[in-house]
Amino acid sequence: MRLRRLNYEYALQMDKIWKDYWSEYTLPDQRSSIIDTICVDDNDKVISYGQVRHFAEMMFFPDMSVSNRVRLEALKLTIAEGFRGIDKAGYKEVYMLCKDMRFARLIAKHFDFALVENPGVLLVRRMD
Repeated sequence: MRLRRLNYEYALQMDKIWKDYWSEYTLPDQRSSIIDTICVDDNDKVISYGQVRHFAEMMFFPDMSVSNRVRLEALKLTIAEGFRGIDKAGYKEVYMLCKDMRFARLIAKHFDFALVENPGVLLVRRMD
């Protein structure tokens, strides 16, 4: 096996794998990627696709001693400013992790986030 750069022929092969196993939509957008790579076998058959992406993560840490109304107003202002920054940076999506399901549903409903209740396991590796 060897690594290759994504080209049209490999993209067609990978698109089929993507739709068969991972998503009904097209391959992830390459505009926010740092690296895209294809792994092929000795017959040039695509085995896998990998991507390292820039992404935006939105965080919100309110003072839990203030009223819900005050926290919600702070949330509105914080998210609006976050969206402004995300747009300025040219990102096309933003992630937000939330411990509380009720709060997550509120954010999804009022700020047009998609709620992903079972995304799998989050893996984190520090690179320092």
